[in-house]
Amino acid sequence: MSATTMARPMGKSVLDVPKTLRKTNVDPEFQTWSTPRQQLANLVESRKFDAIIGAVIAANCIVMILETDERASCADPESSACISGMILYTVFGNLFLAVYMVELGLKVYVYRLEFPQSSWNLFDLFIVALSLVSEVFGNLLPGISIARVFRAIRLAKVFRVLMVYKELYMIIFGFMSAMKAIIWASLLLFFLLTIWAIFAVELLHPVARDLAAEGAFEGTGCNRCGRAFSSVMESNLTFVQTIIF
Repeated sequence: MSATTMARPMGKSVLDVPKTLRKTNVDPEFQTWSTPRQQLANLVESRKFDAIIGAVIAANCIVMILETDERASCADPESSACISGMILYTVFGNLFLAVYMVELGLKVYVYRLEFPQSSWNLFDLFIVALSLVSEVFGNLLPGISIARVFRAIRLAKVFRVLMVYKELYMIIFGFMSAMKAIIWASLLLFFLLTIWAIFAVELLHPVARDLAAEGAFEGTGCNRCGRAFSSVMESNLTFVQTIIF
C-alpha cells in the first residue's frame, strides 16, 4: 500500500489535520462494515460534506447577527410584539440545530466507540448539548439572556470550519503555539512587577500617604493617588496603568 493511500485511523475527524493531509479511509476494519455504514463514512469524511456544514454554520452566524440587531431595536425585547417578530429567526435556529444534530448522529453511527477519540467530535457534542439545553430549558432559566448566550455558543463551531483551510489552520495553529510562550512571559512579567511592587509599598507608600494627608492630590482628579502603593496588588495595578496609559 503506497504512502499516498495510507489512511488515518477511523474516529479521527478530517478536521483534526490540515486540509493537505486528508486521506481516503482504507482502514482494514472499514472493509468489515456494512454497506450503509461505509457509504455514510465516505460522506462524513468528504470535502463536500464539510463544505455544506460550513455553509450552514456561516448562515447560522448571519441569522444570529440579524436576530441580535432585531432584538436590540425593540423597546421591550420581552414584549409579545417583539417576540412575534422573532418567530422566523427561531425557526431558522431550530433548523440549524437540527442539521447539527443530524451531523452528530451520522458521526456517532459511523465512528461509534471511536467517536470520542476525536476532540472535534467532543467539541460538536458539547455545542449541540448546550444548544439543546437552551431550547428545552430556556424558559426555565432565571434569565432569558442566559438562554440566548447558550444559543450563541453554537457559533463556536465556526472554528471547526476555519481549520479546513490550510492558511487559516496555520494561523490558528501558530497562534495556539504562541499562547504557551505568551502565558509564561506574562507570568514572568507579573513576578517582576510584583518584586518592584514590594519595594514600592515599602518606599513609595509612606510618601504617597503623607502627600495625601497634606492635600497634595486634591483637585488633580487622581482619586487613587493616595492609595496607589497601599498594597502589592495596588502597586501592580499602578505599574500596569503607567505602562499602558
